[in-house]
This record gives sequence, C-alpha cells and structure tokens, in this order.
Amino acid sequence: MPFVDPEDPFAQPPRVAKHHERPEWDGSLKVADGYAVLRQVHIDRPLPLNGCHEIELIDCNLSSVSFAEAPGIELEVNGCHFDTCDLGQITTRTLTRSRFHGCKFIGANLSGSKVQDVAFADSLFRYSNLRMAKYSRVEFDNCQLVEADFYDSTLTNVGFTASELIDVVFDKCQLERVDLRRAKSVGLTSVGDLSGALISNEQVIELAHLFALASGISIERN
Repeated sequence: MPFVDPEDPFAQPPRVAKHHERPEWDGSLKVADGYAVLRQVHIDRPLPLNGCHEIELIDCNLSSVSFAEAPGIELEVNGCHFDTCDLGQITTRTLTRSRFHGCKFIGANLSGSKVQDVAFADSLFRYSNLRMAKYSRVEFDNCQLVEADFYDSTLTNVGFTASELIDVVFDKCQLERVDLRRAKSVGLTSVGDLSGALISNEQVIELAHLFALASGISIERN
C-alpha cells in the first residue's frame, strides 16, 4: 500500500455547462415514434410522457420534476441543471455536462451509460444500478449512496466529497484517480482491486476488516 503526496485536485472536477435562465416551457411535447426532445427551456411541471419512451433534454433547467410516474423512461441529458427532481426508476444512455442538486435516483438504471462532466450534489442513490458504465470527471458532493452498484464500471476522475457510501459495490471496476478521502463513510461490500483510488490514513482503519478478508486471513469471531 504506497503512501503518496497527491496534488489537489486529485480527481479533475467536472466541466459542467454554465447555468443560464431559460424561457418557461409551454407544456407541449411532440412525440414521434416514442421519442421527444426539449431544448433550452425551464421545466417546473409534470411532463406528459404517455406514449414517450425516450426523451432528450438539451440545455434545460428542471425544477421539482418527477419521472416516477414513467418507470423505465430513457433519458439523454446534455448541458442541463436539475433541482429537487425525482429520477427514480429512470434509464439513461448519456448524462453529460450537467448538474443534479437535491435529486433522488432511487432504483435508477444507469447501466451501460456514459456519464461525463456531471456534478451530483445533495442527492440520494438507493438501490441504483450504476453497473458497466463509464464515469469521467464526475463529482458526488454530499450525496448518499446506499447499496449502489458500480460493478464492472470504469471510473476516471471521480470524487465523493462529504458523501456517505453504504454497502456500495466496486467489484471488477477499473479505477483511475478516484478520490475517496473526503467521503463521510466508505462502506463497501468488498475491496477486491481498488488500485487507482485514493483514501486517507483514517479510512485505512475504517476499511481494515475488508482488507483483512481480501487477504484471505481468518478472523476469530467474538
């Protein structure tokens, strides 16, 4: 276990699109073959998603919008700002250059997605499927990740500042410049191969039990 003196930031921060005021959305949504797109509008009311299976959001601002009534709806997001939105049970292909504040991702499916230049703040990930995805320049700031599953994902320049990780899966992940030092807690299901991640001295103690199990050593039960 090498000791290092990293330069800050260890993980490069996301390059999120600047926030701009947008005109109010007029409530119309043109759906063709199950697909719809909205550009450069401010949305603060329910979306009429009947018959819509995929929606692309480009340079939009969303406030208090819930997608919970459309489980499985596929989102493609670029340059957007979400505030206190419910994104539970959504499916995604790409999330880029966007910020999510105070959002819920309970049961969300990001499996196989490209997540690049995205900032998550004060958000909840519970039972979220984050598997086999590519995360690049992503920040989880004061987020709670409970039984979130990153299995077989690639994480590059990812930070977890002030976040709680509870029973999070990192099995078979490829990690590069993943900063766990400032996480409130690092509760992992296992510590198979965490090369490419950075932890603090204090977190070595927190993870000692998992490190011991990973080494194959037997531990006397109290």
